[in-house]
Amino acid sequence: MSKLHFLPSRNFLYCFTYYAFYQLLVWLIHLIIISFISFFHFLLEHRLSIIEEWAFEKSWEIAILTKGIALFIILMFILIKSETRDLKKEILPKKAFFNIPMSFYVAGLFLFLFLLWLGNPSFVEARDFSVFNLIISWLGVVVFYGADLLVLYSLKDYYPITGAERTSQFILLPFLFYFCSKGIFIYNNNINFFVVFCMFILMFVAELEKKQFAYPLILLFFVLAPFAAVFGVDPLWGAENSYLIMKDAYNTSSLIIISSVFACYLLAKKMGTKNMFRYFYLGVVNLFKSFVRPKRS
Repeated sequence: MSKLHFLPSRNFLYCFTYYAFYQLLVWLIHLIIISFISFFHFLLEHRLSIIEEWAFEKSWEIAILTKGIALFIILMFILIKSETRDLKKEILPKKAFFNIPMSFYVAGLFLFLFLLWLGNPSFVEARDFSVFNLIISWLGVVVFYGADLLVLYSLKDYYPITGAERTSQFILLPFLFYFCSKGIFIYNNNINFFVVFCMFILMFVAELEKKQFAYPLILLFFVLAPFAAVFGVDPLWGAENSYLIMKDAYNTSSLIIISSVFACYLLAKKMGTKNMFRYFYLGVVNLFKSFVRPKRS
């Protein structure tokens, strides 16, 4: 006989609690900043529509400040267990950017070109190009994903999870990130499934190279962030301030196919085709075993 069970391990609960606390911090800090600024707008007798328009235009400045403060606070709690308490040594060891194989850059280029091909970009007529908006969007996307990824990356060193929980995190955490982001940045309606796709890709790369945060950092800074900023898939602004837009919207199936091909290519290059299939097989088996446990006599 077998029975279903859903009891997570202690480390998984620690990781989930820390990440939930981080998201709560983001929400509280964001609420405080918005409330503080709105107070002065109301003193100047500005209408609510003007405040909402200002909040949208300054979305990235507010988001960067919010996530930056929340990240600093949560890392202070996480690094209590660290012997060095040196974030740079913990996250980016020496020569972290010089040991990356060419296959990783090839995978990043494939990802960029494939997304470009599916989106079918086109120019927006009669729109002034702003270098500042491009830079703030680029950096904003890096902070938007990078802050959360850094929290999760730091947690796995002190609270490692294995087996099915390690597999399930690639589904649970990107969707948790999506719902939290959508609930916090309520004046932006551009947070969609593409956010889940990006977070999954970054988490997968971070998991594949456990001791090299440089991998997801490079992918984020040189592929996903410029792509979002230049081609109008910005999670906060959308195509509002972009000189180029995608004529074809990304559907869920195409993003799943792209992420699967990307993951398979990196796994095949790292461990060989045979071991890659074994890796996926063990992941599915462990996920099944986590929910079905033989009944003890």
